[in-house]
Amino acid sequence: ERCMASFDKTDTDNSNALEPNELWNECVDLVAFAEPDGPPLTKEDCMSFIYEVGGPQVMSTHYG
Repeated sequence: ERCMASFDKTDTDNSNALEPNELWNECVDLVAFAEPDGPPLTKEDCMSFIYEVGGPQVMSTHYG
């Protein structure tokens, strides 16, 4: 229930899928939680990570 509420909050366009532009904030939050004393990530850092994990089809589907 809590997980779905978090998903719904993150899925700002209500597409039932999380696009890279919706995921990057979650990426920042996860790293900040895991490494609170580490340097903060930028949007560019997170988008690069999402691209590496999801591959070019992820970015081209939503940005191409």
